[in-house]
Amino acid sequence: VPLWIFSSSNGIDRWDLRANLLKQLNVWTISCSTMARSANVIDQVVDLSHAVQVGERMNIIYEALTGKTIGCIPPFILADEIDDLYCINSTLPIVYVNTIAGEANRCMSQSQIIALENYFNQTRKAIALFYVNQTTNMVETSNVKRILPKTINSAAGLISKAQLVITPDTSITHIASAFNKPTIVLYCGDEMDYFQKNEMRDTWAPLAKTSICLTSQKGIRDTHGVLPVSFIPPTQIIESINLIMKI
Repeated sequence: VPLWIFSSSNGIDRWDLRANLLKQLNVWTISCSTMARSANVIDQVVDLSHAVQVGERMNIIYEALTGKTIGCIPPFILADEIDDLYCINSTLPIVYVNTIAGEANRCMSQSQIIALENYFNQTRKAIALFYVNQTTNMVETSNVKRILPKTINSAAGLISKAQLVITPDTSITHIASAFNKPTIVLYCGDEMDYFQKNEMRDTWAPLAKTSICLTSQKGIRDTHGVLPVSFIPPTQIIESINLIMKI
């Protein structure tokens, strides 16, 4: 039986400790780590560096484990049951706007959020559900609503009702793809993936049939040398909304 060892398995973050553990295991081990290859402590090293999109990489892993290939595997698989804690009944299209990400450089700025608020309030042709930081000031109207989904399934329930999803590069991108929802995704500029061969916008690109990827082109780089999504002009986001929704 194959045993897949992830870099954070068992809470062991130091490579020397993980290497000693791997040497003691009496099972077949598989890894994608280039470090593991050079350390000669893994039975089978799978090379993912030649695949661009993460779904293609997951298929390579699946093939290594099973000997079968099933094509591009989405990063998010729909749960059997989707929570629906918000009763939203409207004849207008629903737009799910996620502004928050796990890292500061991927979070939308206050100016971007305000521009989108004004856009939906002025056009009045959609209801925008904003997931924003608790410290973000927002006035709710008939076309702008503030939401706080407490679980990933709650977010999925809302996204299932949306006609468009706007989000930075987060898991929301892949939930939207699982529902094949039109998506506008904001990416940091000049941010490379783990293998330093492809940009994150290519590796973590949405799989939805209709999607637009926007990337920061200029601005002040952060300590990691990338351009935060906050430098994407709000006008580009709005132009993308008009293109997809034909407002």
